[in-house]
Amino acid sequence: MKAYYERDKKYKESEKIFWDIEYPKKSVDEKVTFWTGNIHRQMRWNGGSGFDEMAIFSRKNYESWKNLEPNFDVLLPEIIKKLGSWVSSEEVYRKIKGE
Repeated sequence: MKAYYERDKKYKESEKIFWDIEYPKKSVDEKVTFWTGNIHRQMRWNGGSGFDEMAIFSRKNYESWKNLEPNFDVLLPEIIKKLGSWVSSEEVYRKIKGE
């Protein structure tokens, strides 16, 4: 059990280092690439599990992303473009508004 807590502690420490030190150093393009990859991976996990891939664009997730990246609204149009033509910007904005 102790090993689990130690592993969890190390993970939380590395996550804090990433968000506090590494992420802020990224350029806008690198941030767009980071978020695009992260969101795309989550969409694929949803789809592979039989859920709606677009469900990742929930109001809750959007608020979480904005908490991590205050300029997420600036990045979002580029993220949507990089996700490809099968992702509708209208649907993304509708979902993050909670509609």
